Order: sequence, then C-alpha cells, then structure tokens
Amino acid sequence: MRDPPSRMAAAPATPVGAGSAGCHPGSAGWQPAVSPTGNWLGVRCTEPCEPLWGPRIDNPRPSRLPVCATVGGAEGVRLARQHPAAGLTGSIRGAGGPPASITARRMKRGCWHREAILLASSLLVAAAAANARPAEPFRATAEYSLKAAVLVNLAKFTDWPTNAFAGPAAPLVIGVVGEDPFGPALEEAARAQTVAGHPVQVRRLSATAPLPQVHVLFVSRSEQNRLPQVLEAVRGAPVLTVSDVTRFARQGGMVNLVLRDEMVRFEVNLNSVEAAGLRLSSKVLKYATLVAPTLGGPNTP
Repeated sequence: MRDPPSRMAAAPATPVGAGSAGCHPGSAGWQPAVSPTGNWLGVRCTEPCEPLWGPRIDNPRPSRLPVCATVGGAEGVRLARQHPAAGLTGSIRGAGGPPASITARRMKRGCWHREAILLASSLLVAAAAANARPAEPFRATAEYSLKAAVLVNLAKFTDWPTNAFAGPAAPLVIGVVGEDPFGPALEEAARAQTVAGHPVQVRRLSATAPLPQVHVLFVSRSEQNRLPQVLEAVRGAPVLTVSDVTRFARQGGMVNLVLRDEMVRFEVNLNSVEAAGLRLSSKVLKYATLVAPTLGGPNTP
C-alpha cells in the first residue's frame, strides 16, 4: 500500500485559527489523520482551511500539520503525507482506484466539507489504533475517540423522517447499549454539535431494560450474543444501528465498522436502513460495502 515518494513543491502554509481555544479533541477542528503505520498524514493547503491539531496515536504530543483531504468517488480516500523535514508526499489507497499522490494543482480545488474530512481521516486513525499492539491504554482510548467522531459524523450524513423528532429543536439522541467502550470521548465528539438543527445528546442504555427513543444506537461488543433481541427492539423504528461487532450488518444491523486491508471501512445493510425509513448520504455510501442480510437474520422476512 505504499506509494513511491515524490517531491511536491509547495510553500509552507500558516493554518487559519491556529492555537484557537476551540480546537481540541472532539471539536470540529480536531481532525487528526495517521497512516496505518502510525505516521502523520497531512498536506499543505493552498487555500485557508480548518487547523487540524491532535495527538498521534503513538505519541500524545500535539501535531502542527494542517490536514485536508479530497474524496473522489471510485478513487476513494486520498490523504497525502508531507513531513517538514523530508519534504516527501505519498498517499493512502481508499476504496478502489490505484494509489496516487495529491498534486498542488488538485489541492487548489480546496478542502472538503468539514464533516467529510473528519469522516475520512477518522477511518484511517481508527484503523491504525485498532491494529496497534494490545494492552496500551492510550491506543485503545484513541481508537474509540476516533470511532466516536465517526459515529457523530454518520448522524450528520443520515436523513430521518420528520416524525422521528418531537420538534424542530428536539435533540438527536445517540444511545450506547451494553458495556461502554467510549468513556468521555463520545460526549466530547458530540459537544456543541447539531444535526439539521437538532442538538446531539448521548445516553448510556441498560442492556436489560426496554430501550428508550434514540436516533442512533451503537451496539457494544458485549451484546454480541444478544444481537437478535437488541435489533428486534428497534425494528421498524427510525433508528440508525451501528456497531463494530463482527458481521453486524449481515445480521440485520445497518452500519458495521470493520477492519479490512488495515483500514476501517463501512459495511451497510440498505435493507435495514430503508425498512427504518432512513436515508444515508452518498458521501457515506462511497466508503461502504453493501451487504445483504444472512438468511434467517433479524431483518429477513
């Protein structure tokens, strides 16, 4: 998955808003990206864009590289790497398309929408953390910090029916059922975030009590043996179900976060999504592998 290094002539760029108080882990400005080997991914922006500070997966010290991304349909995610000392660029192959460097000419097209950048970079960082050696608390925390960011951004790329909310300013609720793998990271990712005018709230749910009304339901790995019961409890309701349980989407869930080729990717069960009256944006489906439910699964007629 390596590209031959190539030189990219680009003047150093001064990030807009560098050092602002609003740039912290979990905020919209905190958008780190690393390669699966733990190297920082970053490009010099030819146009102003959000400063993207954040700790490396293997080093808690903050980085000072602005990161932008271009997402190109079948070409998948293209994140270029430039180290100030080495002056080299490379790329990470996304879903489909041969690897290629991002040139200064391509970068002039500007940065992607903020949430799309975070979604793409989050997938890479979560993959790097998940492939790290076990028994390292900082790495485990980093993995689920980035998965928390993915979860919030999935909500931003999902359309709910109007009757899913009590009112135009009612909260969008993200529920976590089972053992909580996020700690405070999910609240940090959801802090001050809105989806179509709905403030994002986080709730921890009991695995044994009836599920309250939520809009996004993350099913913890602790509930792997209870998936049929959990999915049946929200069947037909406008609830986006997400998990990193193996074969979650094939068992009737909607979005499965899976590791493949050292990257975190989506498996999406559109049958389940459409049955709930939801619609996922094409920006999500560009990263997704569409799967059908396993015969006899929870959403099989």
